[in-house]
Amino acid sequence: MSESEYKKLRDDNADMPIVDFLGLLIADWGKGASEEFGAFSVDALREVADAYPGAPHAIHSAYVVSRYQGRTGN
Repeated sequence: MSESEYKKLRDDNADMPIVDFLGLLIADWGKGASEEFGAFSVDALREVADAYPGAPHAIHSAYVVSRYQGRTGN
């Protein structure tokens, strides 16, 4: 996703809870991995967030950091 696409997604969903926003970001990640790890679901992410309240923010922070680290490496 380009920077402008990410910014638009973020701006268009500014009031969305972080777990639901992550659902938008994660939906396309590792489609081939679903056979090994199981299908992704926002409900599963909500369970993780319930057990580990800081997890959604940590996942989002790691995503943002990796976006910029990947770009500086190219």
